[in-house]
Amino acid sequence: MKRYHLKKNVVIMIRISIILLFFIIILKNNYLRTNLNKTGSKYVKRNFILSKIYDNENINNEKNVSNSDDVFKIKETVNSDYLVYLYNTHQTESYSRDVNILYDPTIMRATLYLKEQLGNYGINAHFEDRSISDVLTKNKWNYASSYKASRYFLEDTIINYPTIKYFFDIHRDSGSYNSTTLCVDDVCYAKILFVIGLENANHDQNYKMALKLNDKLNNRLSGLSRGIIGKEGKGVNGVYNQDFSQNLLLIEIGGENNHISEVFRSIDILTEVLSEYIKEDNI
Repeated sequence: MKRYHLKKNVVIMIRISIILLFFIIILKNNYLRTNLNKTGSKYVKRNFILSKIYDNENINNEKNVSNSDDVFKIKETVNSDYLVYLYNTHQTESYSRDVNILYDPTIMRATLYLKEQLGNYGINAHFEDRSISDVLTKNKWNYASSYKASRYFLEDTIINYPTIKYFFDIHRDSGSYNSTTLCVDDVCYAKILFVIGLENANHDQNYKMALKLNDKLNNRLSGLSRGIIGKEGKGVNGVYNQDFSQNLLLIEIGGENNHISEVFRSIDILTEVLSEYIKEDNI
């Protein structure tokens, strides 16, 4: 009888130990999850999967980004050594769709490709995936205030990533196909244009940077760059946030009639040029 009670007590103790161990594991996991969320909270907004750029509050713009393409589902990583900031003041701009490409050929997709290519040259670029439309809506601003919205992102980004030195606002033009396209040996490229806001205090420095990039582009492929255009006066922005930094450029790659494949070819060359310029500038 004593042996029976002893055996029964051992079984009870084992069960109690298993239950206690189970609760300890649950408590430990909850603790780790809570602390991870606390330490990483300032990065949560920036670690979106790119195919989900727009949240539920921005349903109207969700159609501009295709969720069906795995190539576009790239998670932005936190990196304290970013040197370049890539963004799009006009995020809804898009190109002509290639027959063999299913995804939406947006300016943001082209900019993401630029980020990836810069990475291949050892240059860390931060890509802006937050919604300009959300900022406009929340502040009750119209589309013409898009540069005010992207200014908000610029100021926020430099606080969080102070190592960033170069800022590129990527756009596409609205010109005719002939004016925005260069074809060499039956291979076509989207021409590149640099825009300088003449109503900002940095315009001389912005121009010098654009001039070097313009020359490097045309040295690699004559006619790829359409040159540099300065804008000021009534009906134009005239600043384009270039007063934010002497290393901030507005770059237009191709036009609305260009195919995304033509844009990618130009970005391949633009990446070489930017990489060379940045490395020379930091010697």
